[in-house]
Amino acid sequence: MKNILCFGDSNTHGYIPGGKGRYPFNIRWTGRLQKNLGNGYYVIEEGLNGRTTIFEDTIPGRRAIDYIAPCVRTHAPLDIIIFMLGSNDCKFEFNADEDDIAEGMQQVVETAKGACQDCSPQILIISPPYLSWQKWSSEFNERSEAVCRKLADKYKEVASRTGSMFMDASKFVKPSGEDMLHLDENGHKKLADVIAEKILKNQL
Repeated sequence: MKNILCFGDSNTHGYIPGGKGRYPFNIRWTGRLQKNLGNGYYVIEEGLNGRTTIFEDTIPGRRAIDYIAPCVRTHAPLDIIIFMLGSNDCKFEFNADEDDIAEGMQQVVETAKGACQDCSPQILIISPPYLSWQKWSSEFNERSEAVCRKLADKYKEVASRTGSMFMDASKFVKPSGEDMLHLDENGHKKLADVIAEKILKNQL
């Protein structure tokens, strides 16, 4: 059996658009991925609302760089690690541009690889779906949207530098119209389908 660690933020956690709780396992993309791949794979969920790459949030414990090493060691051995982070790094409070966020993503990936002492997992870096700024948003602004749209090209470069695979989620899914940030049920299904296809196509 191959172990897959899915490490991300609220869209990996399964946050329901509009703050209505969490989708059940069979709706979340991680749960659907498990179903798509079958018994030969074990999908491990590690999604946290508000998670950033390296930026310190007002709520402690949200920096991926602080948690990824013990997380990897907890779930080892791992065959695949899927990262989908970056949306929260676009919050205006961090004042980060696409280069800053890509650097954070690279630090997280390299830390994860260094923590894999007894395994050499394949890494899949997924740039997040484009967020759309709304005037009522208290955390994102127009610049946030512009930065998010530039992450795919930068993450592709990170994947090349770290020997990882890459996928641009914005080519397949978009956030719900309810909050312009989180995936709806159809988004979770589509994301699971394309990730499963990539894993099976590459015989991972």
